[in-house]
Amino acid sequence: MEEKKIKELVAQVVSIAQSRPADTYDDIARWHRDLRDAAANLGVARLEPAFNQVLSERKHDTITQKQKLCSWANEQLRNLGLAARCPETGQPAILHVGPGRHPESGMFQIELLGSRQRTRSSNNLFAIQLTPISERKEPIAELWKHRVSSGRKGRKNQERDTQRD
Repeated sequence: MEEKKIKELVAQVVSIAQSRPADTYDDIARWHRDLRDAAANLGVARLEPAFNQVLSERKHDTITQKQKLCSWANEQLRNLGLAARCPETGQPAILHVGPGRHPESGMFQIELLGSRQRTRSSNNLFAIQLTPISERKEPIAELWKHRVSSGRKGRKNQERDTQRD
């Protein structure tokens, strides 16, 4: 990564860290997200070249070696709160291996997180762009938020209210 870009990212993190948000929860939460995102972008910029160097140095001639490499890479990224960035869609993704036309050697693939859609395949290892994983959505919380805002009640509460009437 170009040293100038690293300095710009460091300056951005410092600028956000030194800013003073208003004392409301929403302002402080926005400041926190901005700081987290800026720090993640700095981390990605520093980590990406080293990550790709390590990947290229590991053996990846057979399908088994490719599977082990992808497993290791995905675990490392997950532990860092990162994912591979799909070069086609820009979405977070994982590295995957499929048999391709040569099952003995297999082929590298990009699989979008949260789906089984594979957007890129190659017999050869390609440079992996990294991206921070966005905030996790809580499906149950979203369901209840919708139910509460629409005035819907769960089945047991509906039955209880009906019995009271």
